[in-house]
Amino acid sequence: MESYVYMKGSDYIKAIIHSKLLILMLVVASVVVVGVMSYLKISPYEVTFIVKPGSFLGDGGSITPLVTPEGLDRLISEGTFDRSISQSVKLDPQRPLKISTIFPKGTDVILVVYKTVDPAVGLRVVNALIGQLSNFYERDRQEKLRTVSSKYMDSIKKQVSQSDLDRIKKFNEIERLKSDLTEMKLEPEKDDLAIKNMAISLGEKQKEYQKLDMEMLLLKGQLDTLTKIIHEGKSIQVIQEPMVVPIGYKMRIAQDMIYAAIISLVIGLLLAFILYDLRMNRKY
Repeated sequence: MESYVYMKGSDYIKAIIHSKLLILMLVVASVVVVGVMSYLKISPYEVTFIVKPGSFLGDGGSITPLVTPEGLDRLISEGTFDRSISQSVKLDPQRPLKISTIFPKGTDVILVVYKTVDPAVGLRVVNALIGQLSNFYERDRQEKLRTVSSKYMDSIKKQVSQSDLDRIKKFNEIERLKSDLTEMKLEPEKDDLAIKNMAISLGEKQKEYQKLDMEMLLLKGQLDTLTKIIHEGKSIQVIQEPMVVPIGYKMRIAQDMIYAAIISLVIGLLLAFILYDLRMNRKY
């Protein structure tokens, strides 16, 4: 029975020389295949935009988000609208769009990224996504405007009306005091102390009127601001409009090809050693 022959140092070199063509073909084939696959797989453009949840006028006039940033991020990243977006931009609805998001913790903004080989198609996709998100939350926004925001607006309007009535009442009091003061000064036997007290009272009334006038201006300013928020508010807020960003895909393809060359070289060497070992022991 023949004993097993183990390979020595020089045998490894002989194995490499004997199988050099096999190793070379394996490395070249792997590099070419991986390079082609990487080129077909990699999208050289990114279309990005930054979005945050829209808001409505909550209780007490507070600006309240329609949805949490986490909820908006989940709605986008889970591909909720992929099929309808693909149909609208004439893409294959069976293939997921793979729209990714970046949501920094502690913020309420979301960076949305869509990779594509055609920037024009990418822009249509992200604009369609913005439209879908707006439509999705608009009904909720309108409902909250109809209930919560409208009630607060009605409260402000009542305050404005009441303030206006108080101002008119105070103005009439001031005019009456002015008239009484004028008549008192024309009286032959005028009472200087009474005139002085009436003048003091008139001054106090005028200060109260100025205060009411200031309150009215503040309320009207607040009402105008709230009206603007209600009518110009959006279900989502696009902080940065969609933009196309070229990415360095050539370097990535080169890296993939280098990795393929290294891995295939290792595999080729292992095959060469195994084949040579089998030949030495007459099992090949």
